[in-house]
Amino acid sequence: MEFKDILELNGFSLTSFPTDKFPVIPMDETMRLEEWGEDGLDFAELIDDADIPRESRAENGLIYYSEGMSINQAFDTPLLVTTHGIVTLDPRDDDATEYMFLPFSDFKDVGIYTTQDSGQPIIRLEGGPQVIGISSSILFDKSIVSKEEILCLYNSLNTFFTTAYKDDGFSVEIDLKNCIFLNTDKKEDNKEVKSQISPSESHSSSKDTSIWEIIQNEFSNSGEESISKKEFIGMILKKYPHIKKGTLSCQVSIQVINKRGRTGYYQCNKERVCGDDKFDFLFENDDKTICKYDKDKHGTWEIYRREDDKLDVRLM
Repeated sequence: MEFKDILELNGFSLTSFPTDKFPVIPMDETMRLEEWGEDGLDFAELIDDADIPRESRAENGLIYYSEGMSINQAFDTPLLVTTHGIVTLDPRDDDATEYMFLPFSDFKDVGIYTTQDSGQPIIRLEGGPQVIGISSSILFDKSIVSKEEILCLYNSLNTFFTTAYKDDGFSVEIDLKNCIFLNTDKKEDNKEVKSQISPSESHSSSKDTSIWEIIQNEFSNSGEESISKKEFIGMILKKYPHIKKGTLSCQVSIQVINKRGRTGYYQCNKERVCGDDKFDFLFENDDKTICKYDKDKHGTWEIYRREDDKLDVRLM
Protein backbone atom coordinates (compact mmCIF):
# COMPACT_ATOMS: atom_id res chain seq x y z
CA MET A 1 0.00 0.00 0.00
CA GLU A 2 1.52 3.29 -1.10
CA PHE A 3 1.10 6.73 0.47
CA LYS A 4 -1.38 7.79 -2.21
CA ASP A 5 -3.46 4.67 -1.49
CA ILE A 6 -3.76 5.65 2.17
CA LEU A 7 -4.87 9.13 1.15
CA GLU A 8 -7.57 7.61 -1.05
CA LEU A 9 -8.77 5.38 1.79
CA ASN A 10 -9.40 8.58 3.74
CA GLY A 11 -11.19 10.43 0.95
CA PHE A 12 -8.22 12.48 -0.24
CA SER A 13 -5.97 12.50 -3.27
CA LEU A 14 -2.47 13.87 -3.80
CA THR A 15 -4.00 17.10 -5.09
CA SER A 16 -6.94 17.43 -2.69
CA PHE A 17 -5.16 16.95 0.65
CA PRO A 18 -5.38 20.33 2.44
CA THR A 19 -2.24 22.42 1.97
CA ASP A 20 -2.56 23.85 5.47
CA LYS A 21 -2.56 20.42 7.12
CA PHE A 22 -0.08 17.59 7.49
CA PRO A 23 -0.87 13.85 7.72
CA VAL A 24 0.16 11.36 10.35
CA ILE A 25 -0.21 7.64 9.64
CA PRO A 26 -0.37 5.73 12.96
CA MET A 27 1.93 2.74 13.22
CA ASP A 28 -0.94 0.33 13.87
CA GLU A 29 -0.99 -3.39 13.07
CA THR A 30 -1.81 -2.72 9.43
CA MET A 31 1.18 -0.42 9.00
CA ARG A 32 3.45 -2.73 10.98
CA LEU A 33 2.82 -5.37 8.30
CA GLU A 34 3.55 -2.93 5.47
CA GLU A 35 6.81 -3.59 3.64
CA TRP A 36 9.28 -0.77 3.14
CA GLY A 37 12.81 -0.68 1.83
CA GLU A 38 14.77 -3.02 -0.39
CA ASP A 39 14.98 -6.17 1.75
CA GLY A 40 11.32 -7.22 1.76
CA LEU A 41 10.99 -6.44 5.48
CA ASP A 42 7.94 -4.94 7.11
CA PHE A 43 7.86 -2.00 9.49
CA ALA A 44 7.42 -4.34 12.47
CA GLU A 45 10.77 -5.98 11.75
CA LEU A 46 12.55 -2.77 10.79
CA ILE A 47 11.40 -0.93 13.92
CA ASP A 48 11.64 -3.74 16.47
CA ASP A 49 15.12 -4.73 15.29
CA ALA A 50 16.23 -1.08 15.19
CA ASP A 51 17.12 -1.25 11.49
CA ILE A 52 15.25 2.04 11.36
CA PRO A 53 17.15 4.25 13.85
CA ARG A 54 15.23 4.56 17.10
CA GLU A 55 15.75 8.35 17.19
CA SER A 56 13.31 8.65 14.30
CA ARG A 57 10.41 7.58 16.56
CA ALA A 58 8.85 5.73 13.62
CA GLU A 59 6.73 3.73 16.05
CA ASN A 60 4.83 6.96 16.83
CA GLY A 61 3.60 7.35 13.25
CA LEU A 62 4.67 8.49 9.79
CA ILE A 63 4.09 11.66 7.82
CA TYR A 64 5.16 10.04 4.54
CA TYR A 65 6.97 7.02 3.10
CA SER A 66 8.18 5.98 -0.35
CA GLU A 67 10.65 3.64 -1.98
CA GLY A 68 11.49 5.75 -5.02
CA MET A 69 13.24 8.93 -3.86
CA SER A 70 16.59 10.55 -4.59
CA ILE A 71 18.76 12.68 -2.31
CA ASN A 72 20.47 15.63 -4.00
CA GLN A 73 19.82 13.93 -7.36
CA ALA A 74 22.79 11.69 -6.60
CA PHE A 75 21.66 8.89 -4.30
CA ASP A 76 18.52 6.78 -4.78
CA THR A 77 16.92 5.60 -1.55
CA PRO A 78 13.71 4.62 0.19
CA LEU A 79 12.48 7.59 2.21
CA LEU A 80 10.67 7.71 5.53
CA VAL A 81 9.39 10.94 7.09
CA THR A 82 8.46 10.82 10.77
CA THR A 83 7.50 13.63 13.14
CA HIS A 84 11.14 13.87 14.19
CA GLY A 85 13.05 13.65 10.93
CA ILE A 86 13.92 11.71 7.81
CA VAL A 87 15.23 8.17 7.38
CA THR A 88 17.21 7.21 4.26
CA LEU A 89 19.85 4.70 3.31
CA ASP A 90 23.30 5.77 4.45
CA PRO A 91 25.42 6.69 1.39
CA ARG A 92 28.56 6.25 3.50
CA ASP A 93 27.82 2.56 3.94
CA ASP A 94 29.75 0.51 1.36
CA ASP A 95 26.83 -1.83 0.73
CA ALA A 96 24.20 0.93 1.07
CA THR A 97 22.09 -1.34 3.28
CA GLU A 98 22.21 0.61 6.57
CA TYR A 99 19.74 3.37 7.37
CA MET A 100 20.58 6.80 8.75
CA PHE A 101 18.48 9.45 10.47
CA LEU A 102 18.42 13.17 9.63
CA PRO A 103 16.67 15.02 12.48
CA PHE A 104 14.52 18.02 11.67
CA SER A 105 16.57 19.93 14.26
CA ASP A 106 19.35 20.06 11.64
CA PHE A 107 17.19 22.26 9.40
CA LYS A 108 15.43 25.59 9.75
CA ASP A 109 13.32 25.85 6.62
CA VAL A 110 11.81 23.91 3.75
CA GLY A 111 11.49 25.11 0.17
CA ILE A 112 10.77 23.79 -3.29
CA TYR A 113 12.11 24.54 -6.76
CA THR A 114 12.01 23.04 -10.23
CA THR A 115 15.07 21.89 -12.14
CA GLN A 116 15.59 23.54 -15.49
CA ASP A 117 16.77 20.43 -17.31
CA SER A 118 14.04 17.97 -16.32
CA GLY A 119 11.30 20.16 -14.88
CA GLN A 120 11.19 17.92 -11.81
CA PRO A 121 10.33 19.47 -8.42
CA ILE A 122 12.92 19.19 -5.65
CA ILE A 123 12.17 19.78 -1.96
CA ARG A 124 15.01 21.52 -0.14
CA LEU A 125 15.63 21.25 3.59
CA GLU A 126 17.79 24.26 4.43
CA GLY A 127 19.28 26.35 7.19
CA GLY A 128 21.40 23.72 8.89
CA PRO A 129 24.88 22.26 8.49
CA GLN A 130 23.82 20.80 5.15
CA VAL A 131 21.22 21.26 2.43
CA ILE A 132 19.19 18.19 1.48
CA GLY A 133 17.34 17.99 -1.81
CA ILE A 134 14.51 15.43 -2.04
CA SER A 135 13.19 14.44 -5.46
CA SER A 136 11.96 11.41 -7.34
CA SER A 137 14.31 8.71 -8.53
CA ILE A 138 14.52 8.43 -12.29
CA LEU A 139 14.13 5.10 -14.07
CA PHE A 140 14.40 4.89 -17.87
CA ASP A 141 14.09 8.69 -18.05
CA LYS A 142 10.82 8.61 -16.09
CA SER A 143 10.10 9.75 -12.55
CA ILE A 144 9.11 6.99 -10.13
CA VAL A 145 7.26 9.44 -7.87
CA SER A 146 4.88 11.89 -9.51
CA LYS A 147 5.18 15.69 -9.38
CA GLU A 148 1.85 15.77 -7.55
CA GLU A 149 3.19 13.51 -4.81
CA ILE A 150 6.35 15.60 -4.40
CA LEU A 151 4.23 18.75 -4.12
CA CYS A 152 1.92 17.07 -1.60
CA LEU A 153 4.93 16.09 0.51
CA TYR A 154 6.29 19.64 0.31
CA ASN A 155 2.98 21.16 1.47
CA SER A 156 2.86 18.73 4.38
CA LEU A 157 6.45 19.44 5.40
CA ASN A 158 5.96 23.19 5.06
CA THR A 159 2.87 23.12 7.28
CA PHE A 160 4.62 20.83 9.74
CA PHE A 161 7.69 23.08 9.98
CA THR A 162 5.71 26.30 10.34
CA THR A 163 2.94 25.16 12.69
CA ALA A 164 3.86 21.93 14.45
CA TYR A 165 7.58 21.35 15.00
CA LYS A 166 9.10 23.16 17.98
CA ASP A 167 12.70 22.54 19.07
CA ASP A 168 14.22 24.75 21.77
CA GLY A 169 17.54 22.93 21.72
CA PHE A 170 16.67 20.83 24.75
CA SER A 171 13.42 19.12 23.80
CA VAL A 172 11.11 18.67 20.84
CA GLU A 173 7.39 19.41 20.94
CA ILE A 174 4.88 18.50 18.24
CA ASP A 175 1.71 20.60 17.96
CA LEU A 176 -0.99 18.44 16.36
CA LYS A 177 -3.66 21.10 15.85
CA ASN A 178 -3.10 21.05 12.06
CA CYS A 179 -2.67 17.29 11.84
CA ILE A 180 -5.00 14.89 10.04
CA PHE A 181 -4.65 11.32 11.28
CA LEU A 182 -5.06 8.88 8.41
CA ASN A 183 -6.81 5.56 8.88
CA THR A 184 -5.11 2.65 7.10
CA ASP A 185 -8.40 0.71 7.26
CA LYS A 186 -7.07 -2.43 5.58
CA LYS A 187 -6.93 -4.97 8.35
CA GLU A 188 -5.77 -8.47 7.57
CA ASP A 189 -6.37 -11.34 9.94
CA ASN A 190 -2.99 -12.83 10.74
CA LYS A 191 -4.44 -15.43 13.07
CA GLU A 192 -4.15 -18.76 11.34
CA VAL A 193 -5.09 -17.36 7.91
CA LYS A 194 -6.25 -20.11 5.57
CA SER A 195 -5.20 -20.01 1.95
CA GLN A 196 -7.44 -20.90 -0.96
CA ILE A 197 -5.33 -23.63 -2.57
CA SER A 198 -6.66 -26.24 -4.94
CA PRO A 199 -5.21 -29.80 -5.05
CA SER A 200 -3.78 -29.03 -8.49
CA GLU A 201 -1.61 -26.29 -7.02
CA SER A 202 0.13 -28.52 -4.48
CA HIS A 203 0.09 -32.26 -3.99
CA SER A 204 0.98 -31.85 -0.31
CA SER A 205 -1.47 -29.09 0.67
CA SER A 206 -5.24 -28.96 0.72
CA LYS A 207 -7.28 -25.78 0.67
CA ASP A 208 -7.47 -26.00 4.46
CA THR A 209 -3.69 -25.92 4.94
CA SER A 210 -2.60 -23.12 7.26
CA ILE A 211 -0.03 -20.65 6.01
CA TRP A 212 2.37 -21.52 8.83
CA GLU A 213 2.33 -25.13 7.59
CA ILE A 214 2.91 -24.05 4.00
CA ILE A 215 5.92 -22.02 5.14
CA GLN A 216 7.44 -24.98 6.94
CA ASN A 217 6.70 -27.45 4.15
CA GLU A 218 8.10 -25.18 1.46
CA PHE A 219 11.27 -24.41 3.41
CA SER A 220 11.88 -28.08 4.16
CA ASN A 221 11.33 -28.99 0.51
CA SER A 222 13.34 -26.10 -0.94
CA GLY A 223 16.71 -27.79 -0.53
CA GLU A 224 18.12 -24.47 0.69
CA GLU A 225 20.19 -24.30 3.86
CA SER A 226 19.54 -20.56 4.08
CA ILE A 227 17.67 -18.03 1.94
CA SER A 228 16.71 -14.36 2.10
CA LYS A 229 13.24 -13.67 3.39
CA LYS A 230 12.39 -11.73 0.24
CA GLU A 231 13.42 -14.62 -2.02
CA PHE A 232 11.61 -17.16 0.14
CA ILE A 233 8.38 -15.15 0.12
CA GLY A 234 8.61 -14.73 -3.64
CA MET A 235 9.05 -18.47 -4.06
CA ILE A 236 5.89 -19.20 -2.02
CA LEU A 237 3.81 -16.51 -3.73
CA LYS A 238 4.70 -17.91 -7.13
CA LYS A 239 3.37 -21.31 -6.09
CA TYR A 240 0.45 -20.05 -3.98
CA PRO A 241 -0.75 -16.77 -5.57
CA HIS A 242 -3.88 -16.69 -3.40
CA ILE A 243 -1.86 -15.87 -0.29
CA LYS A 244 -1.61 -12.17 0.43
CA LYS A 245 1.97 -10.91 0.51
CA GLY A 246 1.54 -8.95 3.74
CA THR A 247 -0.02 -11.90 5.53
CA LEU A 248 2.75 -14.22 4.35
CA SER A 249 5.47 -11.80 5.47
CA CYS A 250 3.84 -11.64 8.90
CA GLN A 251 3.58 -15.42 9.19
CA VAL A 252 7.26 -15.87 8.27
CA SER A 253 8.32 -13.31 10.90
CA ILE A 254 6.28 -15.07 13.57
CA GLN A 255 8.30 -18.25 13.02
CA VAL A 256 11.79 -16.67 13.27
CA ILE A 257 12.82 -17.61 16.78
CA ASN A 258 15.36 -14.78 17.29
CA LYS A 259 13.21 -12.05 15.67
CA ARG A 260 12.27 -9.37 18.17
CA GLY A 261 9.26 -8.34 16.10
CA ARG A 262 7.57 -11.72 16.60
CA THR A 263 6.47 -10.69 20.10
CA GLY A 264 4.06 -8.23 18.52
CA TYR A 265 1.85 -11.10 17.31
CA TYR A 266 -0.59 -13.06 19.42
CA GLN A 267 1.19 -16.38 18.76
CA CYS A 268 4.23 -15.07 20.64
CA ASN A 269 2.78 -12.61 23.16
CA LYS A 270 3.52 -14.62 26.30
CA GLU A 271 6.74 -15.35 28.15
CA ARG A 272 8.11 -18.80 27.33
CA VAL A 273 11.19 -20.81 26.48
CA CYS A 274 11.26 -21.26 22.71
CA GLY A 275 11.91 -24.42 20.77
CA ASP A 276 8.90 -26.67 21.29
CA ASP A 277 6.14 -24.44 19.92
CA LYS A 278 4.95 -25.10 16.37
CA PHE A 279 5.89 -21.53 15.43
CA ASP A 280 9.53 -21.89 16.53
CA PHE A 281 10.80 -23.05 13.16
CA LEU A 282 13.16 -20.50 11.60
CA PHE A 283 16.31 -18.62 12.63
CA GLU A 284 17.77 -15.39 11.22
CA ASN A 285 21.50 -15.43 10.48
CA ASP A 286 23.86 -12.48 10.86
CA ASP A 287 23.55 -11.77 7.12
CA LYS A 288 19.74 -11.50 7.49
CA THR A 289 19.08 -14.77 5.66
CA ILE A 290 16.83 -17.31 7.34
CA CYS A 291 17.46 -20.99 7.99
CA LYS A 292 15.81 -23.82 9.89
CA TYR A 293 16.19 -23.41 13.65
CA ASP A 294 18.61 -25.89 15.23
CA LYS A 295 18.79 -25.78 19.04
CA ASP A 296 22.25 -27.38 19.15
CA LYS A 297 23.61 -24.85 16.67
CA HIS A 298 21.67 -21.71 17.57
CA GLY A 299 21.14 -22.21 21.31
CA THR A 300 18.03 -21.90 23.44
CA TRP A 301 16.02 -18.71 23.08
CA GLU A 302 13.23 -17.30 25.20
CA ILE A 303 10.50 -14.71 25.03
CA TYR A 304 10.88 -12.63 28.17
CA ARG A 305 9.53 -9.43 29.70
CA ARG A 306 11.93 -6.51 29.95
CA GLU A 307 12.05 -3.99 32.80
CA ASP A 308 9.86 -1.64 30.76
CA ASP A 309 7.22 -4.42 30.71
CA LYS A 310 7.62 -5.04 26.96
CA LEU A 311 8.23 -8.50 25.53
CA ASP A 312 11.52 -9.27 23.79
CA VAL A 313 13.62 -12.28 22.76
CA ARG A 314 17.07 -13.31 23.97
CA LEU A 315 19.52 -16.16 24.00
CA MET A 316 19.44 -17.96 27.31
